[in-house]
Amino acid sequence: YMKHFALNDQEGNRTSMLCTWTNEQALREIYLKPFEICVKRADCRAAMSSFNYIGNRWAGGNSDLCLGVLRDEWGFHGFVETDYFGFYGYMSADQAVRNGTDLMLATADNGYNRLLLTESNAAQQAMRRSVKNILYVVVNSRAYSENGSSSGLNWRNLLKICDLVIGLLLLFWEFMLIRHYRSRKKAMPEPQETLPGEPGAVPTDD
Repeated sequence: YMKHFALNDQEGNRTSMLCTWTNEQALREIYLKPFEICVKRADCRAAMSSFNYIGNRWAGGNSDLCLGVLRDEWGFHGFVETDYFGFYGYMSADQAVRNGTDLMLATADNGYNRLLLTESNAAQQAMRRSVKNILYVVVNSRAYSENGSSSGLNWRNLLKICDLVIGLLLLFWEFMLIRHYRSRKKAMPEPQETLPGEPGAVPTDD
């Protein structure tokens, strides 16, 4: 992903409806230039929008940014994802999908990550466009290339190796534990029986 798109130049109060203001010349020549290079020269296919407002419009719901500049002018073919879609109150999935953002980075239903009036034609067309953008990136990713995920040591194979190593270590630890228990049991003296009247015998009533 190229991120954060755009004008996200500070961490302080970044989720408190931070409004950033600039003129178009500075925006194009300074702040958008690195993103433009990523799209045109590196064929970047995924972007993450930012928390802040650009003027009076949240970046993830800004059609001039996510549709006009990114797709129409630069020819971006990919999908746009929000920054973490938390309980901030101003991020809207409905506004995002209708204005060029395709995916909400949300881990739970928070009331804001739902589309409104999903039965309307406009909402269905917006969702269809977002699904197309996401699937386009997936099928053109390394996982679907001829020698993609099967070549080299990818993360799936690495996790399988880690699972195998951990399993072998657990088996070895269990073997050593049983071995230690048995050796201690053999080293313990066996209790000897004592007859009545001998030292150490337990007195009885008989």
